[in-house]
Amino acid sequence: YSDYVYSEPFEIEHNVAPTVSLTGPSDNSTLYENDTLTIAGTAYDADSDQSVTVYYQVNSEQRKVLATNLSKTLITLSKQLTFKSGKLFDGEVVLTDALAGGVPHTLKVWAVDNENGQSANIERTFYVVPNRAPLLSVDAIVPSGIINTDKFKISGTASDQDANSSVKVNYRINGANPIEIYDGAGGAWEFDVSLGQLQVGENLIVVEVIDNYNAKTSKTIKLNKNEVKTPILQSVARYKIE
Repeated sequence: YSDYVYSEPFEIEHNVAPTVSLTGPSDNSTLYENDTLTIAGTAYDADSDQSVTVYYQVNSEQRKVLATNLSKTLITLSKQLTFKSGKLFDGEVVLTDALAGGVPHTLKVWAVDNENGQSANIERTFYVVPNRAPLLSVDAIVPSGIINTDKFKISGTASDQDANSSVKVNYRINGANPIEIYDGAGGAWEFDVSLGQLQVGENLIVVEVIDNYNAKTSKTIKLNKNEVKTPILQSVARYKIE
């Protein structure tokens, strides 16, 4: 014996996964120091009464929320990531570890609705050229002079390997305030040191070059100033002829 009970007919609505479309960044773009990686595009979910979250992820780093909104709404995607000091930043928030130059990196964007419907992953490949520290050389130093007003020169060159770069060179003696001695695309620099600027004993002269992206290179010069006290045994007459 069996008994059948029939319900009224039900219409089944299957969940439709959201979609994502990107207009930026372009594929295989290259980022130099302070360049921006701009994520731009739209996301959409055709279902009713749902919420949609759009995520982005760089390489295998932790995913980040790009946008959230309700379904049946065209969601505008906009985010600027800045490449500086070898890493990607969202404002002041660090998103990645140091990114290696010369290898491809991946940006992935996708959307998920509140019923776990997920869009296809949209991927873009990009490359980075980390800023390199400027180069600094110091010529051989020949200290000279016997009294505090005597001077000698310290000289050298500064340059930068990166395109569109400029450098500034400054020096400071024994921790004093830095004094700028060069500002340009790269070249020779020099400055005078008088014995009166040096203290008796060890002196540290730090020469520093800074590029326009704040990368620095410095060299420390150590000089010893010895005070020689010699009794004067003979006077010397000096004459002036007018």
